[in-house]
Amino acid sequence: MNLIVDVGNTRVKAAVFEFDSLKEVFIFKEEEIVLEIKKIIKNFSISNAIVSSVANLSVKTITEITYLLNPIFLNSKIKVPFLNKYETPKTLGVDRIS
Repeated sequence: MNLIVDVGNTRVKAAVFEFDSLKEVFIFKEEEIVLEIKKIIKNFSISNAIVSSVANLSVKTITEITYLLNPIFLNSKIKVPFLNKYETPKTLGVDRIS
């Protein structure tokens, strides 16, 4: 199963997918991210994960998430299946890419 995590300015939204089927959606506070990811991992067999964040996650949080999931962290350098014609892709919020 795949876990998609979107860290916004006010909330974290996460979704578990099995192929193209949405299994469950979770919404929680940024400070709960590691605890909530642990709960999700306990209930689902997560094999892949991607994290998109417009918030500045701490190094500790990033390290813990990496240890738990080994996710792809979405940024302007990630290859996506479409052409990004934005003039300055590094300034385009990752929440706009996903």
